[in-house]
Amino acid sequence: VRNLAKRRLRTSLDRVELEDGFDYVVIASPSVATASCEVVREWVTNAVVRSTERAVSNRAKFERAGTVELGRPIGSETGRPARSCGT
Repeated sequence: VRNLAKRRLRTSLDRVELEDGFDYVVIASPSVATASCEVVREWVTNAVVRSTERAVSNRAKFERAGTVELGRPIGSETGRPARSCGT
């Protein structure tokens, strides 16, 4: 089931234009494995469009303020040390 979901997501992502300069994280729910390829492609397209619009808006907001806050470590907004992968 997991491999089927990964294949469907990869195929859908190959057909979506991703914005340069951004990293995308895709997390699949179990419904990806049972949904049709067309539905998964629609989900992926909508998610990429929404997240790209949000990221572009946030980047513009920080640039107007004279600060670009990209690549901040996870956990830094809470004052806790960031955890690295594998810990």
